[in-house]
Amino acid sequence: MYQISEIKLPPTSSIREALRVIDKGAMKIALVVDPSDRLIGTLSDGDIRRGILAGLGLEDAIETIY
Repeated sequence: MYQISEIKLPPTSSIREALRVIDKGAMKIALVVDPSDRLIGTLSDGDIRRGILAGLGLEDAIETIY
């Protein structure tokens, strides 16, 4: 079993880090949270794939996907 804290990321995290979190988590998503730990949204590998196809790099922040 995993902890929710293991799949939470701030929007400034890199796409590479988000992929690590998604790969590690059982739900295969990352939860994007603000500094107050409030949910901003979810991020899936499909979201990342579309971002990369649109020209984003692995070091770009996940906030560029929204």
